[in-house]
Amino acid sequence: MQILLLEDVGRFSSTINFALKQYNHVIDVCARITQANAFLKNNKYDCMIVDLFLDTTGLDDNQRKESDSGYFTGWIWLRDKVFNDNLFDRRKVIIYSAYLVEFKAKKPNENTDGIIMLPKNNKNHQDDPIKNIDKIINALNKVQQYSKVST
Repeated sequence: MQILLLEDVGRFSSTINFALKQYNHVIDVCARITQANAFLKNNKYDCMIVDLFLDTTGLDDNQRKESDSGYFTGWIWLRDKVFNDNLFDRRKVIIYSAYLVEFKAKKPNENTDGIIMLPKNNKNHQDDPIKNIDKIINALNKVQQYSKVST
């Protein structure tokens, strides 16, 4: 699979990148939504893995305010750019974040239908990202199954 990984914590992105390459996936890694926009413009992906808590560079003032100091930047980008512009099928998106509980509490009316939501183990980045690789692989398998059915 060709995968776009939007993750700003280097330890997580490098571990995920390394592990998924062992399964013969091709990964483009970016830390900012401005980079992700460029990748999407120039490449075709089978799946995106997106963190929620990202730098707000690339968001307008209203989007920055709505991102709650960056906690929901990944979602704002997905909703307003990726899904709104029909750039990517939401059933091929994995949100991988330590802030899923807060997201669901503060944004209960957001349409996340079809999106795979995977929790990171904790918010202080002390957990070992390799422990979550099995969850990510399982989610990628679901995306592949959906892709086979939809073609």
